[in-house]
Amino acid sequence: MTADRKKEIIGLFLGIACLLYTLFTTPPQGITPSSWTTIGVTLLMAVWWMFEALPIAVTALVPLVLFPILGVMDAKTVAPNYAQDLIWLFVGGFALAYAMETWNLHRRVSLLVLKVCGTNPKMLLLGFLDRSSERRVFRRRLRGGRRVVR
Repeated sequence: MTADRKKEIIGLFLGIACLLYTLFTTPPQGITPSSWTTIGVTLLMAVWWMFEALPIAVTALVPLVLFPILGVMDAKTVAPNYAQDLIWLFVGGFALAYAMETWNLHRRVSLLVLKVCGTNPKMLLLGFLDRSSERRVFRRRLRGGRRVVR
């Protein structure tokens, strides 16, 4: 068993221990039982993220499963939080970033700037500033188009 695998297993059980601690102890004064359970789920997720016990996507879905089971919230209240507009914006951004990395678009753009601007530092700076400003303008146009569609 590798050292990384040992770390993952330790993190898995340490996270579960944190959750079990909050489930089987009485909450401190001023904290409701529901809040105490939520703290336990949060600790579980934090430990799993730190130790990389499970993939991040799996850990992110833990509240969707545990909150209804532990009685913190019902599934109809938890699930819509995973489908907000901002979440889909992040998903789309990650998909674009993955596609850019897969097809080496970032390298292609950098090489194009080097080809056009040469090795002069001032021209290189101008070239990369130009690329950044074009992206910013394009994003504004997309935002305006989205408003029209709504």
